[in-house]
Amino acid sequence: MSTLPKSRQRNWIAVACLLCGLVPAAPACWAAEAEKPPAAASNPTAAPAKAAAQAAAQGQIEDGGKVPPQVWEAFLKAFREDDVYRVASQLKVADVKVAAEKWSKELGVQIETESSTLLAYALEIGVGSLCAHAEGTEYELQVTQILWAAPWVAGKGCSLTVLSADKATVYFVPADKLAEVTFKFTHTVRVVHPLNRRLDEFSVQGEKLTNVLRTLAKEAGADYSVRSDLSDQCLLTLSVRNRSIQDILRVAADSVGWRVEFFAGEAPDKSGKPDYMKSIVSPSIDFQTVLDTYADRDGLVVIEGLETTIATPLDAMKYLVSRIARESHELRPVLVMQKAEP
Repeated sequence: MSTLPKSRQRNWIAVACLLCGLVPAAPACWAAEAEKPPAAASNPTAAPAKAAAQAAAQGQIEDGGKVPPQVWEAFLKAFREDDVYRVASQLKVADVKVAAEKWSKELGVQIETESSTLLAYALEIGVGSLCAHAEGTEYELQVTQILWAAPWVAGKGCSLTVLSADKATVYFVPADKLAEVTFKFTHTVRVVHPLNRRLDEFSVQGEKLTNVLRTLAKEAGADYSVRSDLSDQCLLTLSVRNRSIQDILRVAADSVGWRVEFFAGEAPDKSGKPDYMKSIVSPSIDFQTVLDTYADRDGLVVIEGLETTIATPLDAMKYLVSRIARESHELRPVLVMQKAEP
């Protein structure tokens, strides 16, 4: 399961397992940060985090009830300054959809996207919380699998744990306050490999296997190799719908006792034979990759000699998509079809 990059995990602290802010956790539920923080002198969050952990160990966890407006606003103010929020808020679904359609035409590739709410995404990748820090205070907005999935849970909200210098206070945040952390954003972009493009319908009747391979290879912009003196003897009748090109190739080969493999230009193995693959996977770009690319944008411009700067998270996403599209065009796969070994 994917996780946020370590450079971003410094503020994502796994604290007590709390449900709706009503069930205090045992001291054993507390854990350290994913990445060891710098010394307290250079890390303003180290002291309160350490103190809060000690407070938890001593059972100094307070039930604060419904979150006060000033506490909630303090969390939002701190969270808005975090890279996770700033990048996600600029990858809203509607904006990425328009951009992806434009990139698809420019780059000649099919692009698919996946979206989720920010808080649900944190749950999906196994973090389950959104964290921020400001002025010696740590905030963790936490949601559990049970809380998110079960509408019968009282309040249908989240818990907000506030870690101060000497205690941990848990507040309940009702659902009607969560709009700013439950907006939908695009967290994954997939550049569909031509062999994974789905055909609405493909059918042949009494066609030579050689011709079927040639037709599908042309559809995918791929090269191919086959012993036509043998494949011409295989006549194929086939009708499929909504299947990827490589799936159709596999079905066609299997139906006559043949097999299909893919050679994508990898170096030969130790025996000197090409490194064949059973399938071709469409590369995807996840949120953490966009996050890191945007954070390292100035260095990338210098190292790769980019003509344009990466000024926004959308620019970072386009840069990553463009790189994959370029590699896809430069490295045409070869389809190799041959009789299956007995």
